Amino acid sequence: MSKESDEKRELLKLKQGIISESEVIEQDVHEQPEKQTVAKKIDNFFFRNKWFVAAGAFFAAVGFFLVYQAVTREQPDLTVILAVSDTSKAPGLYQKINDIELALEKYCPDFDGNGYVHVAVYSIDLTKSGNMQYIQSNTAKFYGEIERGVAELYICDADLLTGETSTEDYDPDDNTIALTYENMFSDIGKALEMPEYNGKLRIDLKDTGFVYDAKWENSCPDTLAFSVRREEPGMVSYSKSEEYQKRAKEVLKNILTGNKVNDTEVGSSTVQGE
Repeated sequence: MSKESDEKRELLKLKQGIISESEVIEQDVHEQPEKQTVAKKIDNFFFRNKWFVAAGAFFAAVGFFLVYQAVTREQPDLTVILAVSDTSKAPGLYQKINDIELALEKYCPDFDGNGYVHVAVYSIDLTKSGNMQYIQSNTAKFYGEIERGVAELYICDADLLTGETSTEDYDPDDNTIALTYENMFSDIGKALEMPEYNGKLRIDLKDTGFVYDAKWENSCPDTLAFSVRREEPGMVSYSKSEEYQKRAKEVLKNILTGNKVNDTEVGSSTVQGE
């Protein structure tokens, strides 16, 4: 008989249970798979997915950094808006922002009690000529700051809101009114309880000692002035802006009276004077 016939006969016997093993049929010997430890499985996972793991780790690190920055970032004691209607009338203005911040810090108390004083000045260019997208972006930024209600002290020119009083800006359905200088800013005399300034919505920077602190006495534009955002009890925005309003008034009053509450500079912040 052939080897093939013998194997078939032996296979039949195996299936019927007559025999349990056969010397005729070659048995395949299969190696048992290596038993993997937990460490080995983890190592294999990282090896096979190393690029996904690397990408995930990178984005996780970026996310952690952003959250850390947001949590630990020093909040300013005072926020000020520097806005001009035409930058051509105030050349080199934005290069002065650091000097302006340092000068304001001389008059700003440590409102949050952390031992340091920081005033943040945000500049907004409201020039009406030029790239329309740029104009719209800055206009939206300006109105966004007004809505936010954090900046209550402004450095701006008298033409800041010129052209914002057309009837198109008035919506009777939601009881809003167009922004004008008169309805946006306070009477400084009444706001600061300083009768000598009654009826004034603006205090020219050049009429204060602030320009000397900002090293600006020779080049400060004549058009720029301090104004305080109009916030009164009963106004919708008053509840969220009340604290910022008090800070703005106190700092401006210190400027007008020459009361420098800080006299030692440390970096970009100042330490409360004795």
